[in-house]
Amino acid sequence: MDNFLKKWASCPRLLLALSLLTPAFFPGALNAKPPPELTNLINLYERQKRALEITAIIGNLRKLRELEETLNKADYKEDGKLVRAVIDERQRRMNTLVRAAATAPLPVVSKVPKGKRPTIYLKAPQAKLSGSLQKSFRQISNWSSTNCSANWSLTGIIPGRYHIQVSYVPVSGGGGEIQVRELDQLIRTRVPAASREKRFKRSIRVGTLNLRQSINLEIRPTESNGRGIFVLTEVQLIPAG
Repeated sequence: MDNFLKKWASCPRLLLALSLLTPAFFPGALNAKPPPELTNLINLYERQKRALEITAIIGNLRKLRELEETLNKADYKEDGKLVRAVIDERQRRMNTLVRAAATAPLPVVSKVPKGKRPTIYLKAPQAKLSGSLQKSFRQISNWSSTNCSANWSLTGIIPGRYHIQVSYVPVSGGGGEIQVRELDQLIRTRVPAASREKRFKRSIRVGTLNLRQSINLEIRPTESNGRGIFVLTEVQLIPAG
């Protein structure tokens, strides 16, 4: 993976993009925003880097399983020590990669015309979880209790009214009601269980909230069952009007 990243770092376009981040490129305006093309290029690079980290983690897990099998078949004590040392080293490397991959990037805003409020995307790695919820790089699952919740804290929002839209994968035998809260504002909606027609990724618009510059958005089930309501993949804050 290191060699691959070195090749990326030597890419002329990437070097050009990174050089554009220097203050010299924005004479007299140290705080000027980079052009959208540069932002898109940097986001593309970060996504590729994250994908490589996840791929390395999967490879390390596979290698760990192979070494564990070798350890179980070891005929001599010294063989076991040698394999265990290799496993421990792989585990340390994997933990480093997991921490790097779990570090959530800042919310990505969509490209919009000048003067317009952007749509804001809240991803699974950015959420703070409580209760029975389980989080991966792409989704939040196990919404099986009304005691669980997912929170997103965010600053720098342009104040105004925003539609709250949730993207999810239906769960067979699941479904139920969820609520979205931001301080004193509360909206609710029902989420259907998976069926023959509704078993792939879907989106549902929960309602509209007045958002301030800083928010703490919470999603919580108001009713559920052991199968869970859904598998949440993303929350979108869409400007209203």
